[in-house]
Amino acid sequence: MIVRVLGEGLIDLPDAVSEQIDKLDSDLEIAMESGDENLFHQALDALLDAIETAGKPVPSDTIVTSDVVVPGRHTTIAELQELLADTGASSDTSETANLGV
Repeated sequence: MIVRVLGEGLIDLPDAVSEQIDKLDSDLEIAMESGDENLFHQALDALLDAIETAGKPVPSDTIVTSDVVVPGRHTTIAELQELLADTGASSDTSETANLGV
């Protein structure tokens, strides 16, 4: 699966970690809904760390379509909510992960 991390690039992620990523995505959704920026960033960092640890960067000269899009490390709750509103997605980050995803 190809994951696009906004502002950071593409990562080729093995399907074997999809359950772990889904759990971390759910944690991110809960954190976003809480409105707590610290909790949100802890959950976002955990998700991005797992993606970066398990995946391999896609070379910048490679053109591929992303399967999933996730926010970058410095994204705030307000920025993510605006992005969701702009795409017509709900606050469900699993839909967020499908922004172009």
